[in-house]
Amino acid sequence: MPDQINTFLSMQWRAQQLSYSQQFPNANHYIVLYENEYVGRCIIEDLLGHFRLVDLSIFSSFQGKGIGTFIIELLQQRACKYGKPVTLQVFHENSARLLYERLGFRVVEANGLYVRIQWQEI
Repeated sequence: MPDQINTFLSMQWRAQQLSYSQQFPNANHYIVLYENEYVGRCIIEDLLGHFRLVDLSIFSSFQGKGIGTFIIELLQQRACKYGKPVTLQVFHENSARLLYERLGFRVVEANGLYVRIQWQEI
């Protein structure tokens, strides 16, 4: 059974990578480190009019330590430097949405399962 699970997870990973590479061909992929340990990943696309946070994933055992907040605040600083907003999509019910709203993101569009939110320096 573990081999089947690993095969399934590997297939899912490859499918997601293929999808991201097609949808966000110019995105930058980052490994998130915390105290020299791999704890997640971040994918950001730098577009002409805005930065898009494609994916920010932190292992559950490292959530709640301020890592996601730190990364988003770095992206916000970068966006300020270039005078661009930051956008992303999140599931309506995703608990990370509370983090984004706390950091100043506002809903700009809601459709089906997702909410598109944006942060812009005031």
